[in-house]
Amino acid sequence: SVARHGASLLTVHASGGSEMIRAAVDGANEGAGHCGVLGVTILTSMDGAGIGQAWGRLGVDVTAEVVRLAGLVQAGGGAGIVCSGHEATAVRASFGDALGLLIPGIRLPGGDAHDQRRVITPGAAAAAGARWLILGRAVTGAADPAAAMRLVAASLAGAV
Repeated sequence: SVARHGASLLTVHASGGSEMIRAAVDGANEGAGHCGVLGVTILTSMDGAGIGQAWGRLGVDVTAEVVRLAGLVQAGGGAGIVCSGHEATAVRASFGDALGLLIPGIRLPGGDAHDQRRVITPGAAAAAGARWLILGRAVTGAADPAAAMRLVAASLAGAV
């Protein structure tokens, strides 16, 4: 239904599997225009220990899990994934440009990580292959959001 209302992207849990992702893609294609489906892999607020605790497994390799989940998204016809910038290079090595990368956990150089475990600067995310960035608290929580956006732009231009 979000595709019919003009959304250009929507997210689903990659852990739902390729069949669920395919159903989301098919539903999104029923809307007017194009709405890409992105699979959320592992939240940037979690690290290997946190994932291991949540999944009841020890020694979870976050990068390997993100790449595995990305494979489910690709098999389901998804347009891309949501992953930390730390895993972006490994995803690019496995899938090239076939999957767009939406990178959350963006922080300005020297900025507070807050509750996030795997953060990255805008410039580093772009260099790792991000197609889209989620700019949340790095901008909205800044004392001067306009100045923060100028720093984001400078980081993306390689000046920071």
